[in-house]
Amino acid sequence: MQKLLPILLASTLCLAQQTPTPSNSPSPSSAAVTPPKVVPGPEMSEYAANRENALAAAVPAERCHDYETALRIYLKVLESYPNDARALNIAGEAAVKAGHIEGSIPLFRRSPLAGPSRDSWSVRASLMWDFIHLDRWQDFETERLDARKASLAGDRTLSPDNGYPIEVFGTGNEFIRVIEFPNLHGRYHTRDRFLLYEEKDPCTGFIPHIDLESDDIDQVNFAKEHPDQAAAGHRSFSLDAYPTANSQGLLKFYPDGEPTYQTVRADVLARTKQPLAPRHDPGATCPNTVPPQSQRISSSSNPNT
Repeated sequence: MQKLLPILLASTLCLAQQTPTPSNSPSPSSAAVTPPKVVPGPEMSEYAANRENALAAAVPAERCHDYETALRIYLKVLESYPNDARALNIAGEAAVKAGHIEGSIPLFRRSPLAGPSRDSWSVRASLMWDFIHLDRWQDFETERLDARKASLAGDRTLSPDNGYPIEVFGTGNEFIRVIEFPNLHGRYHTRDRFLLYEEKDPCTGFIPHIDLESDDIDQVNFAKEHPDQAAAGHRSFSLDAYPTANSQGLLKFYPDGEPTYQTVRADVLARTKQPLAPRHDPGATCPNTVPPQSQRISSSSNPNT
């Protein structure tokens, strides 16, 4: 702990300079800055309490956005808790925030949560984010398929039917959340759904989205063109837009099987350079109407445009 005192003092000074406090409030160097000490109890073992108290030493640095300092503290904590999933995950997140994406990968991979028999969504999502930002698409696909297998094997944090997020990102004009479905989802058998939150309808709550899906009607031609793949359970896919609750448009067709996420993501980004749905006036009055059921329509005579 003595080795950490200079780091803690510097972090506390940072927060004191950034956060004004009333005269009758505790100073930033008090317990209001560093969380109160955790004590063992019925719901907290002595091991967990000691770990939380050690991790809390980095809170002042985190609050100052001094992630380099926070990471050094977490790495020091890992000397005492080398195989602790929570400590490894927090250290990995701090490494990402500090700009050390490559360095976060071994921390996440060391976490017991990454094993097939434990809850794993947070670790797997962090690894997939790392691989995307490092342009390591083969590693991303490996992790993505491992997550899919874990979901189908019963990992309770990775729902095979309701899906789970695999990426959240912004494009400047869009905020996109991507949901993966290990079991193809819904009427048109969706694999990935790209939710466009910036285009949410404030009246109905509908969120426009783009789906990678595998409609049954398209599998007839796929079976003729690729009989061996069809016999092995593979399917053709398409990219479809849902700009409103009552419209659907075909954007692109993938006739030779399921495309990689890299391919689909690039196609979605190309399409979202312009809004998918009309932008809503924040001051507009919402009509008291119920939207009709979605109808499948084609937005283009050429499915590959």
